Amino acid sequence: MSDIKKIMDVGKTCVRTAGRYAGKKGVITKIIDDNFVEVTYKLSKVTKIKKTNIQHLIVLNEKTPAD
Repeated sequence: MSDIKKIMDVGKTCVRTAGRYAGKKGVITKIIDDNFVEVTYKLSKVTKIKKTNIQHLIVLNEKTPAD
């Protein structure tokens, strides 16, 4: 397992770097497989859950508390 995959953890805050949601902050909610995670984005009025490639994310050193 590479170092990138080790830092992907449920509850970590991340920023999307590519696509329609580029620049948006989100929270990793589920690890699907080695290449994809499920990220929840809180937009102005809507919460979106998207399947995202891990190569398109920057994981921040923040972890949100479990609800």
